[in-house]
Amino acid sequence: MFPSDGIRMDSAKHVETSFWVRFRQAAGVYILGEVYHGDASYVMPYQRYLDGVTDYPSYYWILRAFRSASGSIGELVAGLNALKNGGAYLLLYCFVAPTCLAR
Repeated sequence: MFPSDGIRMDSAKHVETSFWVRFRQAAGVYILGEVYHGDASYVMPYQRYLDGVTDYPSYYWILRAFRSASGSIGELVAGLNALKNGGAYLLLYCFVAPTCLAR
């Protein structure tokens, strides 16, 4: 058996944030929370309650930038800069193809 050093919590945004503070202290391991939302200003505050959160805002910016020839790299760059300037850059879990969405 392997020891656990972290937990991924689905649907973290549907749980009262005060719970996550107590749960994180009691668990004693890294808590990655899924906050399924495309707006960075909605996702970033969850960093106060969880050790890390899924980076759905970047997922959507990447998707829109590369989905077609008319995609906007400028929107992707602006979004990533907003995350970086907002203090979220190192605490977000980035992915390209989440298992919960159609590919």
